[in-house]
Amino acid sequence: MVSLESTVLRARRLLGNQLKRLRAMREVASFDARELRDIGLSRNDASCIAAGAADTHERVEAMSRRLGVDPGHIAKSPWMRVDIVRACAQCKRRGECRLWLADHEADIGGYEAFCPNAERFKALQEGASSPSG
Repeated sequence: MVSLESTVLRARRLLGNQLKRLRAMREVASFDARELRDIGLSRNDASCIAAGAADTHERVEAMSRRLGVDPGHIAKSPWMRVDIVRACAQCKRRGECRLWLADHEADIGGYEAFCPNAERFKALQEGASSPSG
């Protein structure tokens, strides 16, 4: 049986996520064409990212850490970060991702079956393990 306390905590978390999403959407709506062009996004792309799951950035960072990729390395390339976040925000398999991230015993290669960024993360792993990376 689900306790009242756990139900209230879940509701607070969901409302908090919705509030984050609304703030992000409001911020994106305030961007003018030049600002969007500067960050390399169309208004539609920016809206999709803002409307995506509130935990998108956290999942990208958690996936990076789990795969041994420095999240700071992704942040150094704005284009790569936008591509990764866009794919993650639009992903329909977030539940599988959350379970995989929570299961530290899971096969490290298991993410390839559900992650739209699998190839990007593989390339980042290879770059991190190269002598110049």
